[in-house]
Amino acid sequence: MKDRIIEIEKNLDKKVVELSIYKESFQSIYSVLLFTAESIDFKGDVDTAMDYLGRTSLIYPIIKKYAQNCCTETTTQSILKTGSIEYLEDINFLVAYAHFSMLMPQIHRGTLEVKSIKENKIKIDFPNESVKESELIDKLYSTISLPITFSYKENDKIRTHTDLKAKNRDYTICDKDFHLIKEIYNYHIKFSINIEVLPDELIESKIGFSNVEFRNFVAALKSFSEYFIFLSRSYKEQINDKNSAEENDKLMSEYMEWSVCCLNYKTLGWFIAISGIEQNKFDLILSYFIDIYSNNTGVNFKSNSFTGEGYQPPITIIDESILFSPHALRYLLSFNNVLYSINKNDKKLFNNEISDKLEPVLIKQLKYLFSRFDKLELKENINYPGSEIDLLVLSKEEKVCLSIQVKTTIAPDSSRTVARVEGRTNEAFKQIEKFEKLTSKEQLKLINNAFQSELDEIKIISLILVRSSAGSDKGWEINNTYRILNYSMLARILCSKLESDDRKFSNFDDQILEKQKELIDNSNWGVDYETLKIGEFEIEFPNIHFEDKKILTEHIKTFKCYPKIETAKH
Repeated sequence: MKDRIIEIEKNLDKKVVELSIYKESFQSIYSVLLFTAESIDFKGDVDTAMDYLGRTSLIYPIIKKYAQNCCTETTTQSILKTGSIEYLEDINFLVAYAHFSMLMPQIHRGTLEVKSIKENKIKIDFPNESVKESELIDKLYSTISLPITFSYKENDKIRTHTDLKAKNRDYTICDKDFHLIKEIYNYHIKFSINIEVLPDELIESKIGFSNVEFRNFVAALKSFSEYFIFLSRSYKEQINDKNSAEENDKLMSEYMEWSVCCLNYKTLGWFIAISGIEQNKFDLILSYFIDIYSNNTGVNFKSNSFTGEGYQPPITIIDESILFSPHALRYLLSFNNVLYSINKNDKKLFNNEISDKLEPVLIKQLKYLFSRFDKLELKENINYPGSEIDLLVLSKEEKVCLSIQVKTTIAPDSSRTVARVEGRTNEAFKQIEKFEKLTSKEQLKLINNAFQSELDEIKIISLILVRSSAGSDKGWEINNTYRILNYSMLARILCSKLESDDRKFSNFDDQILEKQKELIDNSNWGVDYETLKIGEFEIEFPNIHFEDKKILTEHIKTFKCYPKIETAKH
């Protein structure tokens, strides 16, 4: 059956480049796809909107290659061309193909399995419960490691203003709008958690900007993003039967224009002004979040971004305009996406100057977390014949030592890039295996030498610490023997211990399992079986869902325990 679906995959790969919609412009095709993200989010399914935007990275290069390069027009004009009945089948195929392209890698690596193919109906499912459970916890780990901003407390204030603008048929942007956008910006600066993965001196010397400048950039674009979403929906909600057809058309047009923004490139000046950073620094950061389709601005824009694996640069330079979805600005402005693009476009820079600095930063951050426990001693980079241990955490009083192997992997924040992270998890496992092959006397001697102690016995708890996630079931089966943590999860566990005044680590591996179970239970997770219609085929597949808000609220408590949890410099 797997051979059959691979054959189907090849046929769909051929069909996707032969669609009749490509006689229309790039702008019109891409705009209607971006508008779909707003339609999904408007229904309240924000997680699906985020996933959807990540999947566009798999069809964007195809559209860019085969669509027509025409003069830009308004979003409304462009969407009316490709959003018509004539192209409905092609648009649905593109959306489905992007989703299919996310499913197939899971089939190839065995995370999903073809259960049956009956005529044109294909059923896909997890091979077993272990795989399903591994996918769940890996998704949860990935989620709690993402940058977050706590809910803005004055949404009603913004909504009241935009509703009044729409009611008064005010279609301009004025000082009051910018004042409110600045308020949103200030909130993002104050109430966001973004874990730094590299120190300022390295970022500034090798990439060209600081962590603070990056944070200001992100806060500025997100503030406009949120405001534009409020504004667009205020216009939409004014549409009713009491209005004239012309009036409703204008309101719908405004809704579309602010849901998929095609604005003069000089609008970037708004973003720069709100961010408060120098233009050359702003332009440099921007280069990792733009793709250039065509450039008639007269400005020498540079794109350092890479499209793929779930990362789609949220802004496209086209003709004299910038084209973007405000929702994409919400989800895709992550420093991981900068590093991902550098890794793809400038291997020399990444390999020689960045890659080997990622793990030392994470080790320093771990030392900060453990520093709240007075009686613990820490030693990093312990070498012994054939291998090394990244971090030892010793409780002399208990005669317990945590032996931690630290692994970092850069993947786009909209994608777990399972194979890559799983490979690093397996590397850690092999290092632990080498340590386990030492006799108990050799292990004890290694620890005594590291800490200049004279312990006569020791309990060793070997752990794996990743930056975000650990991979599929092949990675997570290791968790049954050696617990897997990420930075956010470790912070949660240690914070709980501090709150309960628990300073003991002899049963730390059991506490990790308990916290993992708590994470799963609190997520209110489930599996829905959805149907993907693509061409003549109907594919039933499982989709794990959970409530991310329920698992992210603990970040607030963790931040109180560790006010410097974000910084890369300790």
